[in-house]
Amino acid sequence: MLNPMTRWEPGTKVRYHGSLVELHGVYAAHPCRCLRCTDTHNLPGVRFALQDADGNTAATCVRPRSITAV
Repeated sequence: MLNPMTRWEPGTKVRYHGSLVELHGVYAAHPCRCLRCTDTHNLPGVRFALQDADGNTAATCVRPRSITAV
């Protein structure tokens, strides 16, 4: 799990192992900046956006427990 309390750099390589089985793999993790994630009343805690090797966003609003640093 990528601990949101630990200092990490945006773009850290992570392995996604969450509920979207078709997306399992390695991505670059960035803080999620969608409207749901920036409104702290809706989603408590830090969420991540995952980018593939081409820089395309593969998933947003990813929970920290769904990714592990590579």
